[in-house]
Amino acid sequence: MTFIDNDHDWHRFLKTTLLADEENALLPLSRMQELSYEWRPESEEEFRTFLLAAPPHILEGFGFICYDTLPEIYHKHKEKVALHTGTDKHLYLFPEEWYDIIPAGYPLIDISGVKLIFERGVTDNSVRAGCLSYGVAISIVDKKG
Repeated sequence: MTFIDNDHDWHRFLKTTLLADEENALLPLSRMQELSYEWRPESEEEFRTFLLAAPPHILEGFGFICYDTLPEIYHKHKEKVALHTGTDKHLYLFPEEWYDIIPAGYPLIDISGVKLIFERGVTDNSVRAGCLSYGVAISIVDKKG
């Protein structure tokens, strides 16, 4: 039996072994790539402004993951998610570091296609690939300012 004792080797193992069958791959708990940005909103106003203004590639640099890029095993409820996002938006999952800054009462969509209202300490905080299992619908139309 081989033991893997560090994240780098674990991620390499996942990529070459478990993720080889992308359709049935499960995501690890920790993030598999480094963040490009580490800033976080300090107020509800900054939070809302950021989510309205940031284009998808910037969100990804902060650790958000687009639901559509997850392995196929996570797409059981893709049609239900699409009911909430439409054709011009994608569901972007929050990075785990943002759990404590999501405003109370903020509307969310989870990967099961269920709408929920965020309540710190009650809303699930389990993590896969560094992200929570819910996020927000973000426009995929170019956001030039």
